[in-house]
Amino acid sequence: MTFLKDTTLATITWNSVQNSAGGIELYVDSHAPYVEEVLIYDTGSTDGTLDVLEKLQNRHSNLEIMTTTESKGFATWRNDLIENTKTGAILMLDDDELITPENIKLLHAYINHYSSRYILGLNLDWQTHHPYDEKGTKTINVFPKFFYINRTEQKPFFIKNVGECLVFNHQAWESIDGTLMPCIPVTIEHFVPEAQGVVDKYSKLYMPNMLYNRYSGFFERPSFDETKSWKEYNPKRELFK
Repeated sequence: MTFLKDTTLATITWNSVQNSAGGIELYVDSHAPYVEEVLIYDTGSTDGTLDVLEKLQNRHSNLEIMTTTESKGFATWRNDLIENTKTGAILMLDDDELITPENIKLLHAYINHYSSRYILGLNLDWQTHHPYDEKGTKTINVFPKFFYINRTEQKPFFIKNVGECLVFNHQAWESIDGTLMPCIPVTIEHFVPEAQGVVDKYSKLYMPNMLYNRYSGFFERPSFDETKSWKEYNPKRELFK
């Protein structure tokens, strides 16, 4: 089995007993065996997500849980994860994403390939799977999903609550020389709900915060009932079991 040593899988979760990728239990089981640490940040779940995570600690000794009830926003939550990570590198995924064992093996090979270079991170491909789309869609990540936190004078950090921007030494990652942030053909699978669920997620969660609270420390979230349409399971996840 390929193992990413000195790497933490860092993830924000909220009300994810069930989601479009099968829920938090499947997410942890699918990734925990391949990394040194799993750090899950529960941001105020009310559906039993925290209970599931605590039970998962019985079979995954590398699983650590953080909790908060403060709606501080994605950038602040991701920064909290960075501050509490014990390893030198982070694989920062969302709980509706998956990196398969084959892609973990490939990522491991690229990490070793670049081990003698002073890179800051690696840009991975992002494949979005729609329930109604045969092939899926290649899209661009909003930030590098794999990055090091100990190779700059200060730890990298995020700004903006929506469309988070990762900053290294006060320089946004998009403007960093590609030799320090190379693109590699390693794929993250992203599972989205039916079309109406996608619309609801953007209109009820992302857009209000993008328009009004993009840089603030305040983050508004919809009620649990309003999230049901985008928590529906995407059967394309079955292809990766």
